[in-house]
Amino acid sequence: MIKKKLNIIVYLFWYVPCVFLCFIIFRIFNKTKIKGKENIPEESGMLIMVNHVSALDSFLIGPIFFPRMAFFPAKAELFKNPLLSVMYRGWGAFPVHRGRYNVAIMNKIVELSQDNIVIIHPEGTRSKNGEIGQGTRGVGKIIYESTSPVIPICTSGMEKFLPVSKLFPSFFKLINVNIGGKMDFSYYKNLEPTKETYKMIVDVLIEELKKLKIR
Repeated sequence: MIKKKLNIIVYLFWYVPCVFLCFIIFRIFNKTKIKGKENIPEESGMLIMVNHVSALDSFLIGPIFFPRMAFFPAKAELFKNPLLSVMYRGWGAFPVHRGRYNVAIMNKIVELSQDNIVIIHPEGTRSKNGEIGQGTRGVGKIIYESTSPVIPICTSGMEKFLPVSKLFPSFFKLINVNIGGKMDFSYYKNLEPTKETYKMIVDVLIEELKKLKIR
C-alpha cells in the first residue's frame, strides 16, 4: 500500500512535470512530427523498438504514450547516486550492465512487457552518424520469448538535436518520429531457440527500422 502511494506521488510530481517539460522542448523549441500513432495498441503491454542516436531518445519517445508510463533499460552507472537513482526510476528507467548477455535482465524485460510498455534500442549503443547499425542477438531472444506486440519506431533529427559528440542540445531542429505497425515474428518463433534464430529476428527488425527511416 505504501509503495503504491509513493508510486502515485512520484508519477504526479515527477513524471507528469517531466512529460510537460519534454513537450516544451520537443514541440515548442523544436519541431517534432509524429507519424503512425494509430499503430500503437491502446492497451496491453508491448515492446517498443527504437533506433538509438541520442542520450535523450527516451525523453522524446516516452511521452508519446502518456498518460501511460513507458519503461526502458539504462546503464547501471547512472543509478549509483541514490538521488539520481530515484529520479531515473521515476522516469521509468531500470538498471542494466552494458556489454553483458544478461539472461536475468532479458527475462525481466519479457515479464515487464506483458502488462507494460517497454522501450528498447536494438542496436545497444548510440549511432555516431545517425545511421541504423546492427542489432544485438539479445534483443532477438527477448522478442522470441515475449508474447507482447512488437512496435518499431524510427526517429530522425535527434542526431542534430543532441549527437554523441555534444553535451548540450541544440534547438529549432526538425525531428521526425515514424511509428510502424505491429511486426509478425510467428515464423521465427516456430524455429528452435538458437543464437541463429535470435540473429534472424533482430535482423528483420533492423531492416524494418531502416524502411521506416527511408519513408
